Amino acid sequence: MEPLPDIPSSALVEATLSAPYVPGQEVKVALPPVRSGVVRFSIDVDQVNAPPFERMALRIDGKSLLPVELGRGRYTR
Repeated sequence: MEPLPDIPSSALVEATLSAPYVPGQEVKVALPPVRSGVVRFSIDVDQVNAPPFERMALRIDGKSLLPVELGRGRYTR
């Protein structure tokens, strides 16, 4: 974080947020005019990361279920 300079003519009114782990998903945030100080933002990673899958195909292996596309993992009851 870098403090804004204390210059009345440089009011911050919008910020663009981005994170390296979600490239191409920038978000513009409108702000009430801020003339000096520090503006803090937080990013909830669970809201910006895509889920690993929407649908998982499983195949039966004895008494277990194995994911078809992921290549590893086993669900056994």
